[in-house]
Amino acid sequence: MKEATTTEEMNNAYISCDGLVRIYKAEGVEVMALQGLELEIHKGELMAIIGKSGSGKSTLLSILGGLDKPSAGLALFNGENLAELNDRQLARYRYEHIGFVWQKITDNLLFYLTAVQNVELPLMFTKMTRKQKRQRAIELLEAVGLGHKINAFPEQLSGGEQQRVAIATALANQPELLLMDEPTAAVDKNNVVNLQMLFRKLNREMGITIVIVTHDLSLADRVDRVVMISDGKISSERILKDKDMVEDTQALTADPKAPLPTLAEDLHEEFSVLDKAGRVKLTDEMRKAAGIDSSRVKIDVIDGKIVISKP
Repeated sequence: MKEATTTEEMNNAYISCDGLVRIYKAEGVEVMALQGLELEIHKGELMAIIGKSGSGKSTLLSILGGLDKPSAGLALFNGENLAELNDRQLARYRYEHIGFVWQKITDNLLFYLTAVQNVELPLMFTKMTRKQKRQRAIELLEAVGLGHKINAFPEQLSGGEQQRVAIATALANQPELLLMDEPTAAVDKNNVVNLQMLFRKLNREMGITIVIVTHDLSLADRVDRVVMISDGKISSERILKDKDMVEDTQALTADPKAPLPTLAEDLHEEFSVLDKAGRVKLTDEMRKAAGIDSSRVKIDVIDGKIVISKP
């Protein structure tokens, strides 16, 4: 009976991952990128998945975007199991529901097309007229602060501006889920902050769910939830306590001379994640701080609190 309740809860969630496993085989060697990962994403959420290189975060993004399939476990979108979709169904899923922004700008834009032409490209197979496509593209470029550069080629734009065009392009088909892989990795500090504020603006004004994969810890200050991934599993989460403090920071600006917005250091509350088997992961930082250097720990319950210490 418990199992049925759990399955029903998963089916009602917007995005659910349960026991997600992904194993790659290369030159006879098996690499486990995801190891029983569990995660729920809520509709309209602005969240970041943060982890070191090789932690499994990009693999997770590929599965959520329908670009890859899990080796085991469930990945559900509105109750639909993505692993059961064939290639044609996955292509339709990506076209109708997903917008992608990648780290490499060459994966996002065609450099022989102008900004407005790049944004128009995903609308090629729609029933919109040429005039409607152009109007839609201009509106999106204006939404990301580039209404004045619609006829510029990507090479005439800064790194931050190129990513703004990439975001506008990803939004062309009005996706409900925007997936970004290291979107701020190749831009300077001013543009990083401005892009972060843009993500929040789009999330609030369009209601779009945004999932950002990154190793940039500064992004954590400007999202509602931060999920830390380590060795293919979720290790901890940080939940935003006061959204108003973020909303009240400096408005999005294209002026590189404007002072950067600063946020308080204690905006988030951090939680360790207890999986369905009752396991909790201790990060390297936690073990180091507690002086734990072996595979054994001592666990005591003291005054209703669980205390983990070295033996």
